[in-house]
Amino acid sequence: MKKIILSLGLGLGLALSILVSISSITSYANDINLSNFQSISSSIWFTNQNTNSYYANWSVSTIATKIFPKVTSRAYVYKGNFLVADQFRSDHNTSSVTLSGQNSGNKSIEVEWTVIGGHLLYNSSSSTDPSYIDITSDSAIWTPGIEPESVIETIKNRLARDREAVKTEFLSSFNFSLDDFHILDTDKLVLFAKGNKTFNNYYFSMDMSIGDLIPYVYINKDKDHIYILQKKKDGKNILHELKFIDEEWKLVNKKLKDGNI
Repeated sequence: MKKIILSLGLGLGLALSILVSISSITSYANDINLSNFQSISSSIWFTNQNTNSYYANWSVSTIATKIFPKVTSRAYVYKGNFLVADQFRSDHNTSSVTLSGQNSGNKSIEVEWTVIGGHLLYNSSSSTDPSYIDITSDSAIWTPGIEPESVIETIKNRLARDREAVKTEFLSSFNFSLDDFHILDTDKLVLFAKGNKTFNNYYFSMDMSIGDLIPYVYINKDKDHIYILQKKKDGKNILHELKFIDEEWKLVNKKLKDGNI
């Protein structure tokens, strides 16, 4: 994942100029389980909107090595920790699908944007179970200041603080333990999920709504037990528990409770 920092000077000339920052990532599937993908990518970049606003542009592209009955691209776009776009597109009898869009931001507020892309190939046009599925991501940080390093640290601390608050609430509410578990941030999530059909299929089938927090994925040191902490926009908390059984990830428990934050 590449992180591109866009700094906006405070002088009038810089403020009125068109500012563009581009960040992209392309993953090529080498695993035998992913041999039907030619390339997959998620990208996010900034363009100027007006004096006070900018656009966060994003795209998700899926290219197969041959024509499939159905090809789907899916995009989760996060502004900070919050989901601001959830889109997908499916085309039939094709080898590629590209999904794109844009969301606006305030130039005076520093924030990290993240796009998580899902890439799905189906051997039947009517199937809801993908034959092949993979994941990519990209992120970019908008910073209005002239010292991006300090802004990055501020953003990281803010995101970590929000994550810890959610984690504490879940541990208290659902009475379980995350000892010997560690968080899979976006970079680690993509590496873990590459070629992992059953996990990806579950991740992209979760019920997501605009305004939800990004789901926090925790995995144990043996990499056979996962908790997903999902906080909905209405405050409800959903705890997903998955275990690696018979060479695939299976949901073994799912609980829902009202949250306090």
